[in-house]
Amino acid sequence: MNSEPKHDIFELCEMEYASLRQEICQSIELQHRILLAGYAAAGLVFGYASAVKEGPFWPTLICIPYILLGMTALWIVECNRMVRASFYICSNLWPTLTKGHKIPIADFGWERWIRNEQTDPHRFCARQHEAQFIVAVGLPLVLSGISIVIAAYAAHLKNMHYGLFLGAGFVAFCFWPQILKHFFAISKLSNTQHPESSERQDEEELPKASN
Repeated sequence: MNSEPKHDIFELCEMEYASLRQEICQSIELQHRILLAGYAAAGLVFGYASAVKEGPFWPTLICIPYILLGMTALWIVECNRMVRASFYICSNLWPTLTKGHKIPIADFGWERWIRNEQTDPHRFCARQHEAQFIVAVGLPLVLSGISIVIAAYAAHLKNMHYGLFLGAGFVAFCFWPQILKHFFAISKLSNTQHPESSERQDEEELPKASN
């Protein structure tokens, strides 16, 4: 006779939900730390370049595009981790937890509520994505471009091979199309409901319409 404890599906989903929420919170904290560390490192490079005793050594700024590229890449990894967990909650956990209960699936659960295009929270989510784009992608791109131009021009004034600095900057920018591709893919997923969840929502709305 098997004496192993058996858990019902609701209890298992509850434990999985708690684990995923913990992962999401951890990922959000790491995203903030990554951005703070990246901008701080870029600030240190700028401070060093401007504080050299012999005079500002602006060619050093060529390091900034790579620092910000690494920062955004790591942020993308953590953002993907967060959205992956939240999408699973929205598309798998909530439908399972609400199955057989008289709870409208569209009204149950934060991850489903925030993704509903008919609600104000969805607009809040859109504004958040715009702010994230500015902080994690837009500003690093602008700062990288400015740093490359200053570094190359300063190298030219110091009779250095400024072409090497332009080449190094070009290499850094070659990675950004892939970064942008992943950013927009993650943003799209964070606003997407699972097809099965949407079908179930429509099924639940049919009885309401008939009543």
